[in-house]
Amino acid sequence: MLTRFSYLKSCVLMAASLGMISTGFAKMEQWTDTQGNAFKAEPSEVIGPFALFRLPNRAGKLLPLNMLSPKDCVRFAQMVSLVPAPAADWSESKTVMGQEIKGGVLRVQDGKLEPADLKGVPEPRLYVLYFASNGEGKSWGMLGQSAWRLPEVQQKFPGMVEGLMFGVKHSSTDHEKMAIQMKVRYLVADYSQENGMDKIARLAPNFGYGVVVCNSGGVPLFLPVKGETDEEAKKIMTDLTGILGLLQANNPGTWAPRLYYWKAVQPALHASDKCEPMLIGDPLNVQALRERSVNRFEATLFVSAEGAVTAVSMVPGADIPEALVQPISEALQQAQFVAAVDAGKFVAGKYLYRFGAK
Repeated sequence: MLTRFSYLKSCVLMAASLGMISTGFAKMEQWTDTQGNAFKAEPSEVIGPFALFRLPNRAGKLLPLNMLSPKDCVRFAQMVSLVPAPAADWSESKTVMGQEIKGGVLRVQDGKLEPADLKGVPEPRLYVLYFASNGEGKSWGMLGQSAWRLPEVQQKFPGMVEGLMFGVKHSSTDHEKMAIQMKVRYLVADYSQENGMDKIARLAPNFGYGVVVCNSGGVPLFLPVKGETDEEAKKIMTDLTGILGLLQANNPGTWAPRLYYWKAVQPALHASDKCEPMLIGDPLNVQALRERSVNRFEATLFVSAEGAVTAVSMVPGADIPEALVQPISEALQQAQFVAAVDAGKFVAGKYLYRFGAK
């Protein structure tokens, strides 16, 4: 399964056949990586250990964060700070994808299409777009291959990814028939609203149907695939799972490039104010703790100006077996931090670590 940073370092070019999609907030500028390779691109967001760019030639680029110079790390961060992040309430989304989706999607319920209520639902980080055409038999196979694969990924990474079936060159009746007969378990575009989803429509592969994975800014992460074969469907879900794994704070493979990036960025972003330490690497395994009856605790972590945890103090009232207090405290001392900043300089600070429900 694709979970290693070393594999994804090679994943730098994407979707040359896709239409140009602009976030509308960042802008195209010249960049040069630490190996001297120059390119023009529009920053989109930080994806785990990568900087995600949209290129002007209808392609995308994932660049390891530590291949940006410290100065370019700051420039990238300043530009993406203008790009809306996924909303805590999807119905209030301001992202490229969220704005087009929030008012025009349906779900298959009890054998018919019903409006999907996104109010109060957190907007996902990533989207899997299934471009389907009733007249193209292979796109039926694409929907069939995704019927169980995407829900499995969603179960493993709750709330982080959502699918959307988008109709291409067929009628509203055909669209409804496909969604219902294939028992689509993710969102379905309201065919009558698709004319208002032009940024999504432009992501459709040139071969007429297929699968595209993108972020909330509408920037593709991988080459589009037709997705009707078992091999292709498996690959796109494997690649997606790998990216989602890199977004987890407890993945050590992402810590070094993220520390490099944020150590360059934080002093510049807080040159005239202050901020608390930033947790980059969480050494605790949530599932393992819950299996050992660890339900809830808070701990104050004292972080030096160099980003090292110097002490851990458990807050009274924790719901945790007494025998695990010391091992958890010791594990938390391995947490990876970017130190607190005061007027552009790293200083000692405190971080309140919360686990479980309040």
